[in-house]
Amino acid sequence: MKKIILLSFISAMGIIACSKKTVPTTGTSTPEKTETKTETVKSDTDMRPATAEKIQADIEAKKKEEEKQGGTPPPMTMMDNGKNVFVTKCGKCHALKNTGDYTANQWDGILKAMAPKAKLSGDETRQVEAYIKANAKQ
Repeated sequence: MKKIILLSFISAMGIIACSKKTVPTTGTSTPEKTETKTETVKSDTDMRPATAEKIQADIEAKKKEEEKQGGTPPPMTMMDNGKNVFVTKCGKCHALKNTGDYTANQWDGILKAMAPKAKLSGDETRQVEAYIKANAKQ
């Protein structure tokens, strides 16, 4: 009886040891899925990867440049505010979507689902809506 139990135990250990969970694969490997905060964002001249921090830095640099040229910067428009909110609140939880990848109708559904999750106020929602719809795919 002891031999049967011992053989059963050894067989079970051999099966467990050879399962896919414990044996590393050789040859091809699948890369681990990692979340990044980069996204392709349209600029005037090209398409390049950008991060939320890079976009925010670009906005700040633009403000400083405008201050140098005209003394005081012009008041922020609804579009500027929308871009700021989009970068800071939407980019906080996930990679930023390229606004040109979706139509205005598609953005309506996305915004309706995501605004409560991002805890956007009514003004912030309208600002983001103005920004994304102005840059949406035609």
